Amino acid sequence: MDLRQIKELMAAMERTGTKRLKIKEENYELDLERHDDKFPAELATIPDYLKAAENREDRIFSKQEMPFFKATGASQPPTTIRNGQENEAGDAIKQKKGEVVKSPMVGTYYLAPSPDDPPFVKVGDLIQSDSVVCIIEAMKVMNEIKAGIKGRIIEILVENGQPVEFGTPLFRIEP
Repeated sequence: MDLRQIKELMAAMERTGTKRLKIKEENYELDLERHDDKFPAELATIPDYLKAAENREDRIFSKQEMPFFKATGASQPPTTIRNGQENEAGDAIKQKKGEVVKSPMVGTYYLAPSPDDPPFVKVGDLIQSDSVVCIIEAMKVMNEIKAGIKGRIIEILVENGQPVEFGTPLFRIEP
């Protein structure tokens, strides 16, 4: 079969509306498939679907429809601590006396090396700057966190076993 014959078959497929033609002979195999110039119906609806999702998201997160805003009369949603940004709770932590030790990584906070062991520190303990104050587990690795400041533990700000983000306040230390 030569190129001219293949073109004739393609033209015949176009005229008859045939979508697929498969020919198998001893010395060759030909598989022709014709697609319309238009996009398939599924693809044509994707922008409509995305627009509907945007509208749905706007409707779901509008201030008027959220119970939090109705109950409190708040004009903004509560903020979240992200990469060094502080919310009102973070500002309150800064305003109390003492230095704050923050998490240097994302992970799970542990106050003791194991559930059976005593905690590394408790409120009132005197510590050195190189004292281990907790462990943060990240990707199955236990990372010892040192105080970085000499003083007395005046407050433990995170509960044992809780997840923490980078910059989460862990302890308050009075130098």
